[in-house]
Amino acid sequence: ILNKAYRYVFDSRDGAPETHLLPVLENDLWKCLHCMQCVSQCPKSIPLTDQIAALRAATMQMGERANQGAKHAYAFHDDVKSKGRLNETMLPIKTDGLVQTALTKVPFALRMIKKGKINPLHMPKQIAGINGVRKLYEYAEEVKS
Repeated sequence: ILNKAYRYVFDSRDGAPETHLLPVLENDLWKCLHCMQCVSQCPKSIPLTDQIAALRAATMQMGERANQGAKHAYAFHDDVKSKGRLNETMLPIKTDGLVQTALTKVPFALRMIKKGKINPLHMPKQIAGINGVRKLYEYAEEVKS
């Protein structure tokens, strides 16, 4: 389904690719975890994970950023760009919001704290080479334009 949607969205003859993007967005575009199983099993070597990434980027470019997948991608991007590493304590809050995180993820987090797997008070500091990371982001923006 996603392969066919990709072909419709990126068909240069189509004047309104958004009409094909919205149904894909509503039907599990962000549920793919890029496990590469589809690529390894495909007898025609279709680069489906690349197509899914392109569809996701297209939905975000057209302004669809309110869904959980896009929020997660932006939260991840912003954390790495600002500090050079991921703030795993804040990621669920940035992705799902404070109330939803409190209702769904706090019991799991409390079990992890109890077992010593996470420290809720740990806030990651900037890495030593943060300027290099930021230059990479700037370069990626230049190349994309």
